[in-house]
Amino acid sequence: MPNSCNFVDLHVGAKVRSRRIQLGLSQDVLARRIGVNPGALQRYESGADRIGAKSLFAISKAFKVGPAYFFEDMDISIGVSRDLRRLN
Repeated sequence: MPNSCNFVDLHVGAKVRSRRIQLGLSQDVLARRIGVNPGALQRYESGADRIGAKSLFAISKAFKVGPAYFFEDMDISIGVSRDLRRLN
C-alpha cells in the first residue's frame, strides 16, 4: 500500500542511495542482494515507499553498517514537527 512521503522516509531513502553510490553498487545489484525488485529499491531511495524493518536490516547487512546509520544526521525536530502538522 503506497504511503505519502514524509521526512523520515525521504531521509532514510537518501542515505540508502548515497551509501549505494559510495559503494559503487547499481540499483539492480543491491535489489538482488536484499531480495526486492529494482523498482521497489528506487521507490525506497526516493522516499515514495517506506522501508520495512526486514528490508532495512537486509540493506544494513549489504552495506555492513548498523541500522542506526540510516538515521544519523537526521534533524529530529524538523521530522517531528512535520509529522505533527500532518496529524493536526
